[in-house]
Amino acid sequence: MIETKLDYKKVLAGKGNLVNLAIRANAPYLASKERKPVAFCVCLDRSGSMHGEKFRKALSACEGVVKNLRKDDLFSLVTFDNGSEVVFPLQVVSDKKSLLNRIAKLHAGGGTNLSGGWSIARDELDKATTGIPRRMLLLSDGIANIGVTDTQSLLSYAGCGLEQKEIRTSCLGFGDHYNEDLMTGMANASSGNFYDVDSSDKLPLVFESELEGALRIAVQNLRVRVAKEDFCDSWRDLADLKRVRLPDGRRELLVGDLVSEEERSFAISVRVLPIPLGADGSQVASLEGEKILSLEFVYDLVGDDELISRREERIIRISPTQNEEEVKVDESVLPIVSAQQTSRAVRKAIEELDEHRHQE
Repeated sequence: MIETKLDYKKVLAGKGNLVNLAIRANAPYLASKERKPVAFCVCLDRSGSMHGEKFRKALSACEGVVKNLRKDDLFSLVTFDNGSEVVFPLQVVSDKKSLLNRIAKLHAGGGTNLSGGWSIARDELDKATTGIPRRMLLLSDGIANIGVTDTQSLLSYAGCGLEQKEIRTSCLGFGDHYNEDLMTGMANASSGNFYDVDSSDKLPLVFESELEGALRIAVQNLRVRVAKEDFCDSWRDLADLKRVRLPDGRRELLVGDLVSEEERSFAISVRVLPIPLGADGSQVASLEGEKILSLEFVYDLVGDDELISRREERIIRISPTQNEEEVKVDESVLPIVSAQQTSRAVRKAIEELDEHRHQE
């Protein structure tokens, strides 16, 4: 299920080197015998900045979710402007027509207390029985101006929602000027999805992805625990995954859930210390190559009636050489690394723009 590859298996001896490790995780095929219920909460921005066409599309999205619910799904609707309100507490929807009428009467106006709305929606989803997939759909332009407005704090909220409550936050961005880095960041921090709603035609695909995709999860809570080994000077995660420091000093990267047959790829950049060779050109320590990283993959496989906990360990090694012709790149690694380096550069540029450092 998990494949690891270095872009360079050999490096020049006696020199510091920068290499990249690509990691591919492939989820197995999941043949669900029966459709299990989902706990789903729509967190709707009804602030003044959503007025007009944006709010009409957002209401259409709410209605679409309700129409696509099945009889055993749990649903809640939370709205926020200056404050936040539970319009429909988490429960089975027994009367869709009545709920749709309530949604149609909602109107926009006021400030944007996004943090308050998200927190109330989290509390609603927390009422769901353990084991039921919990999904939040945040419909907003992301222009937070009341309550907690700092981007990093809001990203931390979403990440903690996943870590502590198993809540995935997916975000729908409305309008031409929504806060894209906040909306994509909250989705990424919680292993959710981001959708740019420039057309109502996209909404049916969103509902299918969110409602049905939650039922096809084959791997839950994939994490990678990383530790430096003898010849690793430093390393960094190119995907900017959420990370935590473990008591034993390792760093744990949160990858999230994978649906049936999904492939998820990410990369780690490693600065390798100079590796010596013996006087005769032989490797001093290990014929297998020198250790640079140790990895532990931890995840749960979804079975018919239970979750099966799995752990996989990998030692990443690299070999020194004095022959430059032996230093060859594995081209299969390049697409993963280059895509993530590009994404990292874009994220950095957005941060500079947000700070009005246009020249940088």
